[in-house]
Amino acid sequence: MHDYSIDNHPKEKILFGLAFIAITVAPILNVAVETGLGAVEGLSGIPAPPVTAIPVFALFIGLYHLFNHKLWKSAWVRKILLVPDLNGTWLNWSNGSGHFN
Repeated sequence: MHDYSIDNHPKEKILFGLAFIAITVAPILNVAVETGLGAVEGLSGIPAPPVTAIPVFALFIGLYHLFNHKLWKSAWVRKILLVPDLNGTWLNWSNGSGHFN
């Protein structure tokens, strides 16, 4: 996630949104894992391993990584964030002295 312009960039809002999602989803995910393991234990008779809580920070890091490497490149996110698509092949013409022609 690069700041192409420092004017009115929503980076802080994106980070806040990812943190909010992580804080909201982590407890729900913990309950779902505990319920699923309890159901498996009930059906199989094999004792379920003790469940450790999924840390909110780990979920935030996962969401940030997903957003940073995949989501922000999608067309609808670029449209919302007003980030130009700079993907592609770039050509550079130089006279060899380090100055552009």
